[in-house]
Amino acid sequence: MPTIRRLTSELINHIAAGEVVERPASVVKELVENAIDAGARSIDIALAAGGRERIAVSDDGVGMTPEDAPLAFEHHATSKLALLDDLNRIGTLGFRGEALPSIAAVARVRVTTVAAGASSGVELTLEGGTIGTVREIGGPQGTTVEVRDLFFNTPARKKFLRSPATELAKIQEIVTEHALVYPAIAFRLTHQQRELLRAPAAATLRERAAQLFGVDWAKPMLEIAGTADGLTIRGLVSAPPASWPHRRFQYWSVNRRPVRSPLLNHALYEGYLSLLRRGQHPAAVLQLTLDPSRVDVNVHPAKLEVRFAQPQPVHTLVRDAVADRIGAPPAQVIRQPPGRFSDGAAGPVEHRATGGSFFPSTGPAAAGPDAPLVREPRAGYARIEPGESAARPGPMEPMEPTAASLFTASVIEPLGQLYQTYIVAVVDGTLEIIDQHAAHERWLFEALMADWTAALESGASGGTGALAAQPRLIPQTLHLPAGVVTRLIDQLPLLVKMGLECEPFGRDAVMIRSTPAFLAGAPLEPFLTDLAEEWLEQERESPGPDTRRLVYAIAATMACHGAIKANQLLSREEMRDLLTRLQHRPLAPTCPHGRPLRVSFDRAHLEKLFHRG
Repeated sequence: MPTIRRLTSELINHIAAGEVVERPASVVKELVENAIDAGARSIDIALAAGGRERIAVSDDGVGMTPEDAPLAFEHHATSKLALLDDLNRIGTLGFRGEALPSIAAVARVRVTTVAAGASSGVELTLEGGTIGTVREIGGPQGTTVEVRDLFFNTPARKKFLRSPATELAKIQEIVTEHALVYPAIAFRLTHQQRELLRAPAAATLRERAAQLFGVDWAKPMLEIAGTADGLTIRGLVSAPPASWPHRRFQYWSVNRRPVRSPLLNHALYEGYLSLLRRGQHPAAVLQLTLDPSRVDVNVHPAKLEVRFAQPQPVHTLVRDAVADRIGAPPAQVIRQPPGRFSDGAAGPVEHRATGGSFFPSTGPAAAGPDAPLVREPRAGYARIEPGESAARPGPMEPMEPTAASLFTASVIEPLGQLYQTYIVAVVDGTLEIIDQHAAHERWLFEALMADWTAALESGASGGTGALAAQPRLIPQTLHLPAGVVTRLIDQLPLLVKMGLECEPFGRDAVMIRSTPAFLAGAPLEPFLTDLAEEWLEQERESPGPDTRRLVYAIAATMACHGAIKANQLLSREEMRDLLTRLQHRPLAPTCPHGRPLRVSFDRAHLEKLFHRG
């Protein structure tokens, strides 16, 4: 009996659907791209339950005739290819002939469409890929595709979907990507009658970026343009030292197709050279145009990646165009590779191979040949401390190994600051260099976790179960990207318990009513954005919500933004105060993001360095 058999058409359809439709965002992507290819000037996306229950995409494009509409749901049927050579010169977003039949195979679908110039149109319903009813309808030109009960007939796949908030965030990102590439098209996204995104037709990319990310984000961006060897790059890049501790504000398109490309990302960072400090990332909305025959867009089932026939000219064009626009320094500047987390620095840190001393530069107060390495400045800092309960040593939640106090010595004598970032001290005869930001960040984190443990115990005994918060006399309204607002709303109860009371205020803003006391003077917009990005990273790595990890992320982000910064002057009294605090609480040897807090040089080590031993 043969072991190789032909698959049934039903099984073939489900396999094809799995290649294209991974989650609700996949459906939105395919339907939005179909609308763009149909010449739409306005696209409306309506969702329910993060797209799991309902997705409806409406456009005012050319529509389909009653004869074409059923054909659109047959495999390998398309209006965009005719000859084999057409595959080498793809000029549209959709071309596989797989999207609509693949979506229909795993959902209940209703399509209404009226062709351009027609007096009436057609409505089709499908379930599991099979056409049900077909009837004539009237209405305006365009097409609406409504998808309900995604994966209703494949429960094994449905159970792997994330929470509605996570799926919604993915959809918001897809819509944002396409809205940036097509500013002349109006986009609107709603979720259960709540408007999340509205972007009217815009004249320029900068105007569209302002609609999506805010005027304050878009206004300082630099316009970039370059042409070479039949390639064109245009768009916006951030002007140093502006940077972000994440890559979320990086958007690429190739021939007006949103894509991901390690090659293009590498070229972007090469263009910035040493103008980015470690752990910081530029913002970029860049659009590459080239002959379609020089790029393969058919290397990924969902068309998310591309492959260039000649990658080197592409890399060179992007790198040089970015470097020329931002005024990058010469090639002898050695750039530290970008990492994931911010070090809390207030400005760029560069290492220059000058042939002399190899010292970090810290902007206006850079250490030159004649500048003192260690200084005791007169300026002070506003002390940023957790509440009274946090100042007491208390039990830590066992989220990571506990440790001894950073210093157990009885004699601690701070000598001064090195580069306004490191505290130099003598501790019982040992020379210590302490990263002031990392050390204070770790102390705040441990204090917050101790407070959280105490709050949980209080809640179990009938208390509030929340950390102490400082109400704001006047609530503060922050305008944030819609995706950030969505993630914050999803975790509002947990934020309140951590001392941050906020509520949605429109589709792209939140109103802050109270914060932990030690965040009273810290900018909240970057804090909330970083927090949302940290949650996004967790969603990518974890199969489901984990309250323990969420609390850790909130505490770590609060500590990072509330801690003393690098490049911040401290008086000797303030240095001593910080070092004394490090004596009285068990601390791990790194900050919550993994950077070391201190470097020690005892007498034996120093004598070895000077060849005295």
